[in-house]
Amino acid sequence: MSGDDQPVLLNSAQRQHLLSTCQYIDKLLSDVEAVLDGPSAAAFPRFRFDLNPMQAKVMRDALRQTRAQMLRALSSAGVARPEPAYGAVHSARITLNFAEIAAAECAPDRMRGYGDISEAAASVLSGLVAELTAGFRSLGRLLAEDGTGRLDERIARLDTASSAAGRLREIDRIIHAHGQVEFRPALAAIVDRLEFSGFEIAVFGRVSSGKSSLLNRVVGQDLLPVGVTPVTSVPTRLTWGERAELTVWRAGQPPETMPADRVAEFVTERFNPANAKNVTRIVVRAPAPGLREGIVLVDTPGLGSLASHGAVETLAYLPKCDHGLVLIDAASSLMSDDLAAIEALEAAGIPWQALLSKADLLTPADAGKAVEYAREQIERHTGKRVEVAAVSSLAGAPAPLRAWFETGLAPLERRHETLLAESVDRSIAALGRQLAGALGTNTAGAAAGSSFELRQADDALRLASAGIETSRARCLGIVSEIRGSGDEALIAVAREAIQFWSGPPGLVPVPAAEVREWLSVFANRAGAEVAESLRQTAVSLGEALERAALAAGFPGDDARRDLLSGLRELPQFDASSIDAPIEPAPLWRLGRGLAARGALGQLRRRAGPALEDALSTYSRLLENWLRRVLAGFERRIETHAAGLRARLNVFDGDAAAPSPGRDDALRDLRRMLAG
Repeated sequence: MSGDDQPVLLNSAQRQHLLSTCQYIDKLLSDVEAVLDGPSAAAFPRFRFDLNPMQAKVMRDALRQTRAQMLRALSSAGVARPEPAYGAVHSARITLNFAEIAAAECAPDRMRGYGDISEAAASVLSGLVAELTAGFRSLGRLLAEDGTGRLDERIARLDTASSAAGRLREIDRIIHAHGQVEFRPALAAIVDRLEFSGFEIAVFGRVSSGKSSLLNRVVGQDLLPVGVTPVTSVPTRLTWGERAELTVWRAGQPPETMPADRVAEFVTERFNPANAKNVTRIVVRAPAPGLREGIVLVDTPGLGSLASHGAVETLAYLPKCDHGLVLIDAASSLMSDDLAAIEALEAAGIPWQALLSKADLLTPADAGKAVEYAREQIERHTGKRVEVAAVSSLAGAPAPLRAWFETGLAPLERRHETLLAESVDRSIAALGRQLAGALGTNTAGAAAGSSFELRQADDALRLASAGIETSRARCLGIVSEIRGSGDEALIAVAREAIQFWSGPPGLVPVPAAEVREWLSVFANRAGAEVAESLRQTAVSLGEALERAALAAGFPGDDARRDLLSGLRELPQFDASSIDAPIEPAPLWRLGRGLAARGALGQLRRRAGPALEDALSTYSRLLENWLRRVLAGFERRIETHAAGLRARLNVFDGDAAAPSPGRDDALRDLRRMLAG
């Protein structure tokens, strides 16, 4: 008789109660099974294991029969067995969220409810909570790996002819086979480097200087939107691909791949004002004739734009490029924004070339004069000899730019590939040494420290984690205050105006450019305060990481330099949308106080709303940058603490028992390191 033919013996409430009771019994039986599985891996086991193998087998058989009997009884009562409501991944991630919430209950502010907490105890508790939280989130990332993001599949997609890819596959196999999951973040970081290893040539210039049009002409396809208004709100990468497609990364979300013709939805101020969609990276791939594998062309937001966010995004991106092209609009000649881009490239040590765009608008003679003028001004500004080429996006052009791509690019590309290969080789070797150490052999050439030294290093890492949380709270407070600091900024500018009128010019209007400069100084002071707090955190964290590496027997890690390098991309306040000259105060003769109030009134009327928008944008940019930097700090701890804690597990007797094939894995690792 089928389940549908069973007579209805119980009403709905009775069936639900019976089902709930049986589900509870099944959970209790699962608890019994957990006891039968042997010594618990829990940090706080509930039982001593005193069952012999025969008892365990008999109990498992009995439990299986009990469950079968229970299901038959439910069927007889007309109660259907429900399908599982949730997947295992969902359930595990929810449980990890609860674990993270539970850990947060041990933070110093929560623990003070049980009594006073000393500063030293607060640091230990903050570090413990940060450490546990990072671990839970790392587990969550492991569960989040799907068919497009799994680490093994990402490694498989790397160049199969690359020796680095072969070594990474071997390390991934060893990590998986021997349960060394703590080394996956370090492995993933190396894979990230190889996945985005292209030689990046970025085009910088003012709004409507023709960057997007020129790049479309260079690659031979209209991949980028063009227009007379600001059209690029985030840096957009163009690279070769077998088919035209767009990949978009957004904060806190997995990457999305879609048709390439949707790029305007994410890179234009019209559809993505001030990057409201929280785009962190955009890559357009296409089989375009002007693109080459390994080369990435980057269209950056316009400098000097009314779209404040775009200009700041450009300055934040700049240190990441390998070569810069500064596009100077022939229609307006060289301006301060062009020189600012050149200054920034020079400061970052990035090679660059100046190009005069829209050369087709000028006669050959005028184009020659414009090129010569730009060259003289740049040389006067930089103090170095430069060349300026005239280019155009019209059909048949730009010959000078295409010639540079064909002849001048190859040596730069080769040098970049060499430096990248050397960096990846060092990272793989360091990971191999740490993995070998965790498996039981120190191949680093340096002895690991004693148990006491290892514990001291572990404590130092924990305190460094607490420092990250302290810095996060302090910096977020500064960033939050920026949003409401508009009137304070205007008061400061009004005071500057009084000083201005006290000087040689006398009672003349304060230029809008001067007002913008004062506002930028005021706002950027908060950014500098955030950067200094992070610099101090980076130094202390770097010292703790280097100490941990030395104690674990893996010296030579220059963690401080790497951490500090991430601070170069500090966003700068963009006041270009504010046009507020200050007329001489008519009440000047009656006293400075009245004059300052008059100037402040002018500023509030002329600059108030625009300043609030600019400060809000700057605050959001600074907060995003802050979170990226702190996430980098946390990844660094997660990546480099693995070797130290693997050593501590050996001393504590918690290391996993030698797994099958461990000796073969060690031989493979030694051979890899020797090679």
